[in-house]
Amino acid sequence: MELKEKKTGQDQVIKKLLLGFLLLPYLSIANGDCDTCAQEQYLKAHGVTIPKEVSDIRMVAIQKGLESYSNDPRTISAISTIEKNASKCLRAQTLRGVNVCRGAGYKKSERKSIGLCGKYVKHGLWEKNPKHVTGGYPNGEYAVDSAEWLKPAGFIDITKVEGFRNMTPSTAPKGAVLVYRNTQKKTGRPGHIEIKLDNGKFGSDHINTRAISDYHPHRELIGIYVKLPAELERSL
Repeated sequence: MELKEKKTGQDQVIKKLLLGFLLLPYLSIANGDCDTCAQEQYLKAHGVTIPKEVSDIRMVAIQKGLESYSNDPRTISAISTIEKNASKCLRAQTLRGVNVCRGAGYKKSERKSIGLCGKYVKHGLWEKNPKHVTGGYPNGEYAVDSAEWLKPAGFIDITKVEGFRNMTPSTAPKGAVLVYRNTQKKTGRPGHIEIKLDNGKFGSDHINTRAISDYHPHRELIGIYVKLPAELERSL
């Protein structure tokens, strides 16, 4: 009798374990843990049909999110501001003892760097509506430390996301904010920051046809910052 009751008890435990295993996916969905479901919903909401042969819905969703970022009116506004400001002096500036900008209102060559990449990128993202950076003008002195004001503004480093770790300036989406460190110093300062323009060029306090890491031996890319829709970012 005791042996029979013991066996019956074991059978019940096994049944419960099997039932729990079978219900686990559904419980995860109920608890909001189904990241793939969130990504599917995001794609569906944006009218994207997922082909049956696609196995990685997550990658498709992120690519769609990056496309949305590039076409966001705030991104377009930032690019336009960067392009317009590149030929302007936002303030008087002396570089290595040379007066390279006489002051606000004066003109300069759009291809000439004046050592104010951070200032010009901040103005690009903050100066005109619609804009990605709201509130006051972003703090931060060095370009290499730009994550300190980009992250609070809602930007994420897409190179920290699985599947996008090998992204480069050339493969970065339009409007991406690229941050670099100075490899000659432990602090990485001052570094450099620039925005990927819609014509494949790169803009900061000047416009160049190449990313700075392609021609400067001591500038190393450390982050590519973009904004993703909140519902998509939460699922990553």
